[in-house]
Amino acid sequence: MPPEFAFDPPLTLKGNAVVRTLDDAADYLRAYQHARKPLMQENVLRRLERADSLEEQRDAANAFRGWVEAEGLLQMCSRGASRPRAMPARDALGNNRELLRLTEAVFAAAQGTSLA
Repeated sequence: MPPEFAFDPPLTLKGNAVVRTLDDAADYLRAYQHARKPLMQENVLRRLERADSLEEQRDAANAFRGWVEAEGLLQMCSRGASRPRAMPARDALGNNRELLRLTEAVFAAAQGTSLA
């Protein structure tokens, strides 16, 4: 089994919660009761719980970050701090096609549809 994915730097969420690992993210999702997107929350939790390979862990971390941003829970990084590196690298044009694919998949799953 690959080493567990870690957010670098850790994500600081509203309420001063700090998420360093996928286990922290799953615990946060289980405890959070005020989701505006509860189906997305459940889907992301399932992805976190089932992530085995490094690629699945990275995808689950990106899905968690997307949910946190959609819920408006991410605290802004302090000046000079780098953006957490859960996201895949951008291409030369600044596009993040993988993030778009993951976001579309999460929303499709939350709506009970498929992107086939």
